[in-house]
Amino acid sequence: MNEKQLKPKLMPLPCPFCGTEPSLAPQNPDKEGGAWGMVYCDNKECGVKPKVNDGIREADERGTGAYIDLAILRWNTRGV
Repeated sequence: MNEKQLKPKLMPLPCPFCGTEPSLAPQNPDKEGGAWGMVYCDNKECGVKPKVNDGIREADERGTGAYIDLAILRWNTRGV
């Protein structure tokens, strides 16, 4: 049996628009659900406030940390 990944292993880059450290979600998987992940800028001074989800269409049993890692991979991909 595979163990669920409960914590993310990756670190997100700063917001590409304001440079602040982004937030990760869900913060409380027991209340918010654990089959999704998101990285977002919640800086009130940021004019864009980007957010990126995990991009997964169907939930499985990989664990909250794995979903957040998928969102971090998408967040950390910067256009050329």
